[in-house]
Amino acid sequence: GANGGMLGDTAILTSIKSQFATNGIFGTNVDVKNGEVTITGEVDNALEKSKAEEIARKTSGVKSVKNQLTIKRK
Repeated sequence: GANGGMLGDTAILTSIKSQFATNGIFGTNVDVKNGEVTITGEVDNALEKSKAEEIARKTSGVKSVKNQLTIKRK
């Protein structure tokens, strides 16, 4: 369905995952439902956590982001 050029959930998911890979952010699990993104999983540091959220927020079609990432204990 064409709803104002908004990306569908699958396209949002694909976009976020490829951007994470480009930025070297791994170990995340992304879930998209009606433009609402939930990010779970484990990242190396706080920088990656905030970067992941920033990427998701900037992705076309995303309405909200829940950042539930945890940081690996060294």
